[in-house]
Amino acid sequence: QRKPYVHRPWSHVYLGPEWGDAYCRSALVKRGIGWTEPDDLSMKVAAALADGRVVAMCQGRMEYGPRALGNRSLLASAEDPAMPARLNKRLHRSDFMPFAPIIMEEYAGAWLVGWKPDHIASRFMTITYEVEPSLAARVPAVVHVDGTARPQVVCRDDQQALHGILKEYNNITGIPLVINTSFNMHEDPIVCSPEDAIDAVARGAADVLVLGRLWVEADEIIKSVKSAVQS
Repeated sequence: QRKPYVHRPWSHVYLGPEWGDAYCRSALVKRGIGWTEPDDLSMKVAAALADGRVVAMCQGRMEYGPRALGNRSLLASAEDPAMPARLNKRLHRSDFMPFAPIIMEEYAGAWLVGWKPDHIASRFMTITYEVEPSLAARVPAVVHVDGTARPQVVCRDDQQALHGILKEYNNITGIPLVINTSFNMHEDPIVCSPEDAIDAVARGAADVLVLGRLWVEADEIIKSVKSAVQS
């Protein structure tokens, strides 16, 4: 007699390859790109997002599945109603492609109508919810025309780095969520390696690249590309 099936949901799908900071440094050195290693990386990312900058994340193991879940993601403020148009233009995406939020688990119940902690699918950006009507106007960039959003709900135990960024961003803005979209130019595959990430930022994907624990300004990457072409 077969034993009854026991459902054990995964807590995360960060199952892909990763590159350490030493490799990331070497990738930057090879291209003559400067970087810093801030002690307060979460705060620095949060402050950049609050200033309206687009931050590219390439750290840890790559996500498995159909969604970017923070390790190969572009993050941006959801407060600016013009942000979707800005992202679509720089990524060469179509205007009809909506953007989704990444939100701290502690606030998901207040912002997403009907969300419950046992909604495992919400951790993987595969289920939609109505955004609380009284809050929707604060984050127009991630609310679809029908008032819904397809969130990634982040648990601290599953993703401490992302949770830390959202916590700092919430401290600055009073909003516990930001845009999370895949780190790639339109019709390109999602970035995998540090080299992929550098190339995408060189093509305009973001204002800042977080490469492991390293902080890389897009201007540094673009400058290195121009130097290589001129030489």
